[in-house]
Amino acid sequence: MRKRAILFITAGALLLSLAACNSQPTNSSQKSSQKGNEPVSSISSVIPEDSSKVVGESPSPSATPTAGPKEKTESSQNEEEVLLQITVGGQVFLADLASTEAAQSLSEMLPMSLEMSDWQSTAKVFELPSVMPEAAEEYSQVPAGQLLLKGSGSLYLFYQTSDQPENYTPIAIIQDPTGLSQALSGETMEVSFQLIMS
Repeated sequence: MRKRAILFITAGALLLSLAACNSQPTNSSQKSSQKGNEPVSSISSVIPEDSSKVVGESPSPSATPTAGPKEKTESSQNEEEVLLQITVGGQVFLADLASTEAAQSLSEMLPMSLEMSDWQSTAKVFELPSVMPEAAEEYSQVPAGQLLLKGSGSLYLFYQTSDQPENYTPIAIIQDPTGLSQALSGETMEVSFQLIMS
């Protein structure tokens, strides 16, 4: 009986030791497989996040297109310019208005036609009925094509160059005075003034 009991105990111990040995490789293999899977799971969790950011990310406010310098330049070029149209004997002359209060005041009177008288064979002059604001500048020489105010009410349209020094307030400058001298020849001429958009 004692021999049988010893055999049973020995066999049980062997079985337990074998079972323990079998369970350890299994656990270690599971751990190694888990360790091997960890990088894969972490990579797979990162990739969808990054890809969703790239694909589904909405543009930031700074990425919204705004009007660049070129668009601004084009819009400013599209703005219409106000010009003074001077008509003499059927001939039309375009002039750029000066940035003076007198030029603004004259613009508010337009359109109008004036009977202008000759002055020293260089300009036509007209005495305006109202007082105009003065901002006189000294002219040592007045080129043809200048529309100027002398004092507070004398309007001069020069069709010839004048070498006589004088103080005038700028009103407008004719862009191309070619033919102005011929158009204004004579003692008195009717000259029409109006604003146009170009």
